[in-house]
Amino acid sequence: MVLLKSSKNKDITDHLMPNLIYLSREKSKTSFHHFKAGALNGLMGFKYESLIEDHYTGYRQHCEGWRTIFCKPKGPAFLGDAPISLIDGLNQGQRWIIGMMQVGFSKYSPVSFGTRSMGLIMALTYAYYCALLVWLIPFIIYAFLPQLALLNGVSAFPKMFIAGFVVVNSMPIYEAMALRRDKGRMPLTITTISTCLALALYVLASQLLFL
Repeated sequence: MVLLKSSKNKDITDHLMPNLIYLSREKSKTSFHHFKAGALNGLMGFKYESLIEDHYTGYRQHCEGWRTIFCKPKGPAFLGDAPISLIDGLNQGQRWIIGMMQVGFSKYSPVSFGTRSMGLIMALTYAYYCALLVWLIPFIIYAFLPQLALLNGVSAFPKMFIAGFVVVNSMPIYEAMALRRDKGRMPLTITTISTCLALALYVLASQLLFL
């Protein structure tokens, strides 16, 4: 049973709906919502071709021309349960990864269909999430490579590479200290004190190393 505030609301087929609506799910195995509870899905038009129906529905809506707005209601907009054990967390992550891959390899892939529907930048954003499984490759390599290099006495990372990585990785610090011009910039006093303290520690460490 659904009670709407206004009689001007429309369904997904652009037809006006009455104020009082009663919805029931179709008991058919051929319907995508047969296994999903909640008759309100008939109003929202959820897509169930993927395990992550919320992500897939939002993606398809963006492809159809919908625009995202920032909504911050006073009360909680959504309530739900988070995984509370390792097994539940692993199952949740597996469901996300498989669902993302289903979207990435479907006919509505962000690389092909998404690029034509909503532009290259937005499509690449969705494609990043669909390719999350690829990140497992560098994670697994980095989990074993440093230990193997240390045990065999092999330098896995050149010293110049480490120095350059530190410089590039500190870009957010440069922005907060000097490059930003908005309210997110650090106060001048904090920047000065931090710089002087870092230089003092650097000089002290260099003196101790050469003793």
